[in-house]
Amino acid sequence: MKLFLSEDMPLSDKKIGYEKPVFLVGSCFSNNIGEKLDFYQFDTYLNSHGIVFNPLSLAKSLTDVLESKQYDIKDLDTRDDIYFSYHHHGEFSSINENKVLDKINTRISSANKVIQKSSHLIITFGTAWVYELINTGEIVANCHKMPSKLFKKRLLSVNEIKQAFLNLTTKIKAINPGIAFVYTVSPVRHIKDGLTENARSKAILLEAIHQIKEEINCEYFPSYEIMMDELRDYRFYKQDLIHPNDQAVDYIWNKFQHAYLTDETKLIVKQIAKLKQQMNHRFLHPDSNQAKEFQEQLKSKLLAFNKKYPHIKKLSV
Repeated sequence: MKLFLSEDMPLSDKKIGYEKPVFLVGSCFSNNIGEKLDFYQFDTYLNSHGIVFNPLSLAKSLTDVLESKQYDIKDLDTRDDIYFSYHHHGEFSSINENKVLDKINTRISSANKVIQKSSHLIITFGTAWVYELINTGEIVANCHKMPSKLFKKRLLSVNEIKQAFLNLTTKIKAINPGIAFVYTVSPVRHIKDGLTENARSKAILLEAIHQIKEEINCEYFPSYEIMMDELRDYRFYKQDLIHPNDQAVDYIWNKFQHAYLTDETKLIVKQIAKLKQQMNHRFLHPDSNQAKEFQEQLKSKLLAFNKKYPHIKKLSV
């Protein structure tokens, strides 16, 4: 008996391995996949500008990285005594402008180095709704709780998104010809815009990606469709009824690794999962002979793993 419709998941010929970094940008769903890859010891780089939801701000962040842009004080704004950048997440803000600039510029510099050698760029679009500064017409990545009267809210068009990422692809390919592009749409609902407005937004994002696919060699991973069709029940959401819960993230991750990891890589992932489970084991009596023997055996296993796979980030207790 078939109880739900399953998303067709073709195997990608652009596999993710341990040899090169994976660069991820976008909404908080990028964090979900990025954290999974990081847990399994992949070399990952996540969101140079912090979590970014709309595609044009994503394009801006990647352009900053490609150009190694260095921000200075004129690029910052203030709220009360807090310095921030409209193009960055709130994690970069501080009462000290030098700390803000140092964090921003350090992250951009490191991201520039990583993107040049990454095997994949995974891009997650969150929403097509954007906020423009009325006095400049500039689209912001984050409003930083500034007064709403400073902004104009609007929907991006399919063509705006498409052109931005076609142009960006050319620039990225110029410095990293072999990089693979994987697009996805976040299953996280942006209900502050309203359910109908969220649906309009997701439709625009989906159409933009598929129009991009018609013009360049890239892939689409259907995280949005998996959540909406295979996991179409609120028990797969956190208490806010917006974000996928751990069970849903695990389900989508399994789909992702099925499509993008080689059989050999999947076996390594299983070994790491088993070793990390042992690393997290806690004894009621850590000074007992049994606990000490367990720790010695674990150290030997980790040493053997690190020796067998020297190209993978080392595991250690």
